[in-house]
Amino acid sequence: LEQLEDPMRPPKTISSPTSVMQWKLGDSFESAFLLASLLIGMHYDAYVVFGCAPVWLCNNDLKACHLPIANDRSLKTLKKTDFIESSNFLFKPSSTGNVHCWVLVRGGSRGLEEMLFLEPPSGHAFSPEDSPYDKIFSVCNNKNIWIHKPITTINGVTFDLVNEDIWQPVFRDDVTTSDILSTADVAVPP
Repeated sequence: LEQLEDPMRPPKTISSPTSVMQWKLGDSFESAFLLASLLIGMHYDAYVVFGCAPVWLCNNDLKACHLPIANDRSLKTLKKTDFIESSNFLFKPSSTGNVHCWVLVRGGSRGLEEMLFLEPPSGHAFSPEDSPYDKIFSVCNNKNIWIHKPITTINGVTFDLVNEDIWQPVFRDDVTTSDILSTADVAVPP
């Protein structure tokens, strides 16, 4: 895992998944995009999550934690009881976390019943209810970006991406090219 240049800000550029695989090195953003790309290619409903996490997780300091590691075979068989409970963390989550990226895999695809978070550098799996992550700012996949409107702690966040009270899509299916052009005409002074 390569550390972010500024742990309080997202990187200015993100290398492509192909480059990250060739270099065998990347920060949490690059690792998350690589993992999500691979999972989407395997027909999982996967998303890159941008938010905040405790410093120990951002630094991939999991050496003393006994957490489940996910792989394609185990994704299908994971049950809620397989996830680490937040009370079992050796390091308690910090409310002053750094920016971080991880992967969300929603249930319903390829036999996966429950939603889970995957930590790309380590492969550890967390249930959303008992994850160490602090906040979520946005999620994205190969189809869209959704901004989490009530930027609060992660507790109780629902991932119903069509609920526009919670998630604002960046690209909308109901916006046509003529809508964009008419908006551009109004916005450009004569």
